[in-house]
Amino acid sequence: MLYNLEKVTKKYVIFTAEELFSLAKLFQPLSILDSNLIMEKGKLVSTIYFLDNGVLKSYIENNKECESRVEK
Repeated sequence: MLYNLEKVTKKYVIFTAEELFSLAKLFQPLSILDSNLIMEKGKLVSTIYFLDNGVLKSYIENNKECESRVEK
């Protein structure tokens, strides 16, 4: 996860190794089943997720499926 966190944040700020470790401690692993939704149309999103491993599927207005795949 540390590598992915650094990859995302370095676009905005360069953290030292110590700062990255401190930041990574704030994140908690979350396992989500295939059938679970983490975002729904019309609902406010109050959480940031980083996909470390697995598949993220999203759907746009015309029901077209978009897929992002991350594997360790």
